[in-house]
Amino acid sequence: MRGNSKSVALAVLGVILVGMTIAYAALQTNLSISGSVQSPSVSWDVHIINFAKGTVVGSATGPTAEELTTGGHLNATAISDVAVNLPKPGDSITYSWDIVNAGTIDAKLTSAPTGGIRCTDGKNCNDITYNLACDTAASTANNVLYATNDGDTDTAHCTLVISRAAATVSQDANQTYTSNDGAGTFNMAWTYVQN
Repeated sequence: MRGNSKSVALAVLGVILVGMTIAYAALQTNLSISGSVQSPSVSWDVHIINFAKGTVVGSATGPTAEELTTGGHLNATAISDVAVNLPKPGDSITYSWDIVNAGTIDAKLTSAPTGGIRCTDGKNCNDITYNLACDTAASTANNVLYATNDGDTDTAHCTLVISRAAATVSQDANQTYTSNDGAGTFNMAWTYVQN
């Protein structure tokens, strides 16, 4: 009798196990998720455009905008080795350009432009100075060039004046003027990062 009750108990357990398996299979469903994910294309495009040689005062000389563009002096956001010659006191030369964000990512200027004037070998640049002014209108008031997501290209206009100090003569002294070549090269770079 004892053997029969074990067999019955095993049979009952087997039926319960099969029933649970069928119930689990009946309750099991597959979850299907379908769809698509799109990542819009983005572009980083901050660069110098519209480089132009402007006003020349006195005997100043310097390369044309075309010479700078084709001579490799302009690179995205840097101007390098622009050679100017200011032979007489009071001479000056002006250049202008735009820094444009034509990409789709906002660009933030990380610091003030770096660079300056370096003396050309054998020339005098002690009296040569420069004044760089960039129009930081509404779009760049916080040093950000906004991206073209709204369809407009955001631009900062810059003007550079390189000049040699004017001669001075004291009231009670005689002074003779000698043309002493003042010459140097100008370098400037802007560093932008994603805002």
